Amino acid sequence: MKVRATYLARSAPSVAIWSLFAAATVSVAAQPTPGIGAALRGAIHDAVSGAPVIDAHLHLARNGIPGTTDEAGAFAFEDLAAGPDTLWVGRIGYAERMIPFELAAHDTLRLALVLEPVNLSLDPVLVEGARGADPEMRGRSAVSLSGEALRERLAGTIAESMENEPGLATRSMGPAPSRPVLRGLGGNRLLVLEDGERTGDLSASSADHAVTIEPMTAEGIEVIRGPRALLYGSNVLGGVVNVEHETVPLSLPSRLNGNLGLTGQSVNTGGSGSLAFRAPLDGIAPFGSIALRGDGSWREARDTQTPGGELRNTEIRTRGASLGISQVGERSTVGIAGGLYRSDYGIPGGFLGGHAHGVDIELDRRFLEAAVRLSPREGPVSRLDLKGSYSRYYHEELESNDVCGVAFGVVSYHASAVARFSRTAPHLVGLWIEHRDFATGCLSFIPPTTERSAALFTVHEATIGPWEVGVGGRVDLRAVRPEEGDTTKAGVVRARDFSGVSASLRLSRSLSATWSTELLAQRSFSPPALEELFSEGPHLAAYSYEVGNADLDPETGLGVDLGLNYRGAVGELRFSGFWNQFERYTYARDTGEIEYGAGEDGALPRYRFVGRDARLAGLELSGAAHLWVDWEGNLSWVEGSLPEGDRPLPAVPPLHGLLRADLRHGEWRYGLTARGAARQSRTGEFEDPTAGYLVFDARVALALPRRHALHEVSLSVDNVTDREYRNHLSRIRSILPEAGRDLRLSYRTYF
Repeated sequence: MKVRATYLARSAPSVAIWSLFAAATVSVAAQPTPGIGAALRGAIHDAVSGAPVIDAHLHLARNGIPGTTDEAGAFAFEDLAAGPDTLWVGRIGYAERMIPFELAAHDTLRLALVLEPVNLSLDPVLVEGARGADPEMRGRSAVSLSGEALRERLAGTIAESMENEPGLATRSMGPAPSRPVLRGLGGNRLLVLEDGERTGDLSASSADHAVTIEPMTAEGIEVIRGPRALLYGSNVLGGVVNVEHETVPLSLPSRLNGNLGLTGQSVNTGGSGSLAFRAPLDGIAPFGSIALRGDGSWREARDTQTPGGELRNTEIRTRGASLGISQVGERSTVGIAGGLYRSDYGIPGGFLGGHAHGVDIELDRRFLEAAVRLSPREGPVSRLDLKGSYSRYYHEELESNDVCGVAFGVVSYHASAVARFSRTAPHLVGLWIEHRDFATGCLSFIPPTTERSAALFTVHEATIGPWEVGVGGRVDLRAVRPEEGDTTKAGVVRARDFSGVSASLRLSRSLSATWSTELLAQRSFSPPALEELFSEGPHLAAYSYEVGNADLDPETGLGVDLGLNYRGAVGELRFSGFWNQFERYTYARDTGEIEYGAGEDGALPRYRFVGRDARLAGLELSGAAHLWVDWEGNLSWVEGSLPEGDRPLPAVPPLHGLLRADLRHGEWRYGLTARGAARQSRTGEFEDPTAGYLVFDARVALALPRRHALHEVSLSVDNVTDREYRNHLSRIRSILPEAGRDLRLSYRTYF
């Protein structure tokens, strides 16, 4: 028997505290199972995000038994007396509820609870020691994926997992080396971080280089925008993408927990698997409480199938693993972690500018990280975070005859210190330093170079009357030292020094109980990257002959972002508009010239790095409605121009968006998505336009909550109609379209 009902709120002895909670919708399914006595089991999820509600407080009125939900949102009461009873559910930020039910002898009653979150109006209190990213990283994310939303969107790369979020697009040269583009900003203008730290890979420098972060073991992915983004970098007009793994565990789990995932897909005959876990090791003398975290992943796929045929040389084989251990104390935590990531993948060719048979890339990244967190009982500093990391990255680009075309090697050292000076609101001051040794091999075209960088930053947030105010500032220094001086097509190769200031101001306030507004004003600073300064030679995997510009000066930008937000009983809506103006906007300009001696028929288009004034402006609209069907949609538009002659910038995504509908029925969830883009006819020099398209995806998932675990099986079909379409930001769109119909079967368990 299945019953679906909405219960009215009832008072409880703790009304003074729990009156802050809102309504809950409960789906009750009674299924008899043999056993001794009666049992009550179930799970609790957030009605908006779908994420498990962790550490919710439960109490059985008649049986007099308390309980809590675990990290999968699951709970269980065993060996209960049969008869009527009432379950009380309480969790800060959600509705207190009293739920009557009746137990039958030797039966198990299963409850699937969906709690509605509410906005709280309280004096600011900072909760220390939360699991995962620091509070300053979780605050006011422009985009945040976790829980059920993350499980639904997980794909082979970070870019694919995020590409349907507002303002985001994907730059690619095939399935493996895709990277996010945010509000038209990509490459060196978009930091992609892991636990707030740089990975040391080269994914920002070229479209053929892959991001060395595994999404399958991530606990969350978010876009950080505004003053808090200055904690991580100076070039943050679009925002910062952060992937949360907590590789170094900074909190002690109550028990062993984690997740296991397996996925198979048809479009490339591919499969992947992942395992992540956290475990407490209490009482190990003389170390006290020990937290252990580990993960591992693998992925293999053959060539991708498209409606226009097979996209040859797009195989991928990836392996990754990490292990971290920490001593967790009341006032101090010390931890260390290490890991590796290896990926072998192909870049297609066989056309003008590409190698006849494509190029194979083999990359390897190994890293060590250490973290110390101190929470003094007294004094002006409420918390001090110290971090250090070492990364060794190497990759080779091999031609079809296994001859090495280009090899890159980077050894990076990072260290940072961040002090918090308030226990109620973020007031932070920090220091960040980096040492980077860069070298190339084989047909090398960038001189060996050492980079040293340092930054001082500060972020402050406060509530002033009806306004929430955030301010941040950052000063960056960079010294670039080539091993040898030279004169090339890029100019005079020599030592360069750069310095600059970036800043951000955020103002927000509530206009009513349901409406609020936010204003961001920002200044960015970005010194030129090594590739932009000193490149000179063929880069077969990037289909280009690249020529740097040793005389480039730093890029600076000014940006304004105005947002209007609505959140009501049945849904939410966000509208934002932004305008960014750049001086010396640095990009690789297609000169229209051909270099001979490499590539198909010995020809490669020549690209030269230039710095020009530019502007990017756009609009974003996103919203969700929670009716008997959950609706979600977004629309993003950005336009990039060079004011000189009002010429379009190259590689700017067209107007794009999606509409998603989800229907829940007990433990089942059904979803249908329509996503598409308009024609892009505002193209840069020698850039071809792309046609508009509309593509449909479908998904069905079964979630089975069990004691201390949540099991989920899903079947999805991407591009249901096998529609032929092309991504404007794909460097290989002239060869073949995007992937065709793809059946994906996934199993994940959270324990």
